[in-house]
Amino acid sequence: MEDRYTEQFMVPSHMVDGGKKLGTGNILHIFQELSYNGSHQLGCGEDLMESRGFAWIFSRIHIVIRRRPSINEIVRMETWSKGLEGLFFNRQYRILDSDGEPILLGCGLCLVINLESRALVRSDRISQIVESWEQNPEEAASTPAKLTPCDGYGSLPLLSHRVMYSETDFVGHVNNSQYLRWAVDCEKTVNPAFFPVEITINFLKETKLGDTIEYYRAIRDGRINYAARVGGATVMLLEMN
Repeated sequence: MEDRYTEQFMVPSHMVDGGKKLGTGNILHIFQELSYNGSHQLGCGEDLMESRGFAWIFSRIHIVIRRRPSINEIVRMETWSKGLEGLFFNRQYRILDSDGEPILLGCGLCLVINLESRALVRSDRISQIVESWEQNPEEAASTPAKLTPCDGYGSLPLLSHRVMYSETDFVGHVNNSQYLRWAVDCEKTVNPAFFPVEITINFLKETKLGDTIEYYRAIRDGRINYAARVGGATVMLLEMN
């Protein structure tokens, strides 16, 4: 077993923003794709999991942005399984430029759900699938924190949006990268010059086609916080600076 999954990637035009840099939401999109390919390398890919009625989901993600790559820039992408931590499967991410300098770093805590019941599947059931979950003990980014709601959210949402078909994925819920896109879009209405350098997201509940999602903003300890709610229930918490 190799100690990581790697691939080269050229940033395409459809993934950059107006500044011709990789769009912030697409960072998480790339991490998801790396997870998909890395899980196949590990022997627990989507096809095997689906055959058992299971699917991988993100529970928490921590992203560190040192520099966003530019359009047509070629980077090297790496991911590896750091091991099992209680209920969570720890997956690390690193994107390096042509000089070998890390420019994007991440750590995702993953869980498994039952596709029919949508309930979480205990990690001890999943741990039997692969002989060892530790490909590499190295840490690219630290474990994402457990976030708590803020006291000072605005009374009115910055965003109220009905989930459309193109915003869902093959698991049947809103794709995780979409939550980050919405948060950055909201923050751009407050500060058009804003670009995050560090992001932590906790995914709490699924959001599905037809749901109306609302984003509420607060500042805590100098960091920007967003809560996403559906029908009054909090489905996501995000902190960035």
